[in-house]
Amino acid sequence: MAAVLTPTAITLLQSSSLKHPPPYADPTHPLASRPSSISWCAEAATLFLGYAHGALSQYDVVAGTSQDIPLASRPSSEPVISLLYKDRGATAVYAQGQQVVVLSVATGKPTNTFDSHKNPVTSLSISNDSSLLASTSAHAIHVHNLTLASHTVLRGIPAGGGIITTCAFHHHSRTRLLVGFGSQLLVYDTTRPSGPAKIIDIDKEKKNIGTIVAISPSPFSKTLVAVGCSGGTVALVDLEKERGLFKVIPMPAPITCLSFSAEGAAVYAGTENGKFLLLDLRALDKPPKTVTIGENGDRILAISVQKKLKAGEVVAKPAVAASSSKPLLQRDVNKAAPPRPSGSSEAIKKPPAKDSGYGTI
Repeated sequence: MAAVLTPTAITLLQSSSLKHPPPYADPTHPLASRPSSISWCAEAATLFLGYAHGALSQYDVVAGTSQDIPLASRPSSEPVISLLYKDRGATAVYAQGQQVVVLSVATGKPTNTFDSHKNPVTSLSISNDSSLLASTSAHAIHVHNLTLASHTVLRGIPAGGGIITTCAFHHHSRTRLLVGFGSQLLVYDTTRPSGPAKIIDIDKEKKNIGTIVAISPSPFSKTLVAVGCSGGTVALVDLEKERGLFKVIPMPAPITCLSFSAEGAAVYAGTENGKFLLLDLRALDKPPKTVTIGENGDRILAISVQKKLKAGEVVAKPAVAASSSKPLLQRDVNKAAPPRPSGSSEAIKKPPAKDSGYGTI
């Protein structure tokens, strides 16, 4: 199932209907306030929503009901962007302005904040084991170790006039981080922060495809990545090939967001003019299938896909997240956590250094 977010509503598209997509889809749940981000917590059957005025809410997919997440304090009225979740929905992670917030959903209180960027944060991504959090601003990439309470700055960003637009941890590799920089895809190994392991030019033929706006690693393949560009292009990249780029597919409208389907057989893309595009990877010679979302042709802000739960995972509602106040430590963010005595808990109060401060952590 896929959740499509527009400025006025959530539209849910069932996986069964996407095998033969309808030409038009009615909104599932209208929104009174303008949203800014969405994240699907499959374990809790819940959609987390962030809003342009700084609020948060939850939408229960089964019951079809929505409720606000009460915030103990609201230090910022800036838009909630790049909303994520961890701990089976007990913890929300999002950015507002220059700050990254880790929030207990049950209490509405931050258990952690990061204020290490000089410019507004543009994107966030969590590693496959939920231990590493990447944050980007226009000219910086930071990786925070949520377990060890440490952070580092990734270097080696190419010179030029480009800006960093988005990032995504690879689903199959804890330390592989993919970063959109102009029309270039930077592939980092976060254990080697001095520079990207590979740089792939999506616009090597100079067709002015625009900037990278979305990156989605395949949930099935360990090497396949889909990249959406603002000019109306989806690029398929094989990270293990020497040149990386192996297929560039023109789309009928500018791309705003992109995601693989849960099983990895298709790529979903949203457009500026309210179209949901389905690209079947087994039929790349055919144009993408199109579903019109709503009546107004509103921009699709985000697409969030319900992941397939692993064996043993059960639907669970968010629980209280622990918090404490140990200071930030300067350590290697890629190392696993040392053993702890049972019952112990750690969190961060002291923020890391600003963009210019790099250290071996």
